[in-house]
Amino acid sequence: MYLDLVVVLIIFVIGLIKYKHFSSYVYLFCFTDMLFRVLNFINTHVSLGTVNGYISKYVPSSLYGVIVKYTSDIVETVLVWGYVILFIVFLYYTLQIMLKKK
Repeated sequence: MYLDLVVVLIIFVIGLIKYKHFSSYVYLFCFTDMLFRVLNFINTHVSLGTVNGYISKYVPSSLYGVIVKYTSDIVETVLVWGYVILFIVFLYYTLQIMLKKK
């Protein structure tokens, strides 16, 4: 029932233990969200047998989907805006990297 939430929490706890910089947390957050979206795309468009069952059971559709599924009202609004802000920061960091490489 809460397996998708547990997977997300495990990923972020490992990130908190391993990383020390804010930019690392932003990259982890965005990478995790993109990974979930790619896995779900593959799950719906490619038949992989039992792998599809594992993806459906253990992998959430996205971090946004987890936020919407387990929260409501003001908490949901705050978390969704935090989600958007983290992606804006991710775009900023990515743009910085692109502009540094000439």
